[in-house]
Amino acid sequence: NITVITYQKAAEYSRHRSAEFLKKVEEAAYIIYDEIHYILEDSTFNPDINYFINEVLLMQNKKAVEIFMT
Repeated sequence: NITVITYQKAAEYSRHRSAEFLKKVEEAAYIIYDEIHYILEDSTFNPDINYFINEVLLMQNKKAVEIFMT
């Protein structure tokens, strides 16, 4: 079972605290962040990215192996 979500959609789900999305993040075995530099580049003008950082990247109860690519 593979879920593919863009950063923009993930940020939107995070901003709205989508329970379904956050549950998928908590239960994921792997999370692959492609184009991770997006977070640094967009963080200055995209306020939703802060929700993504707080709700996904800094999530404490994740079990996933996280892979960061650029």
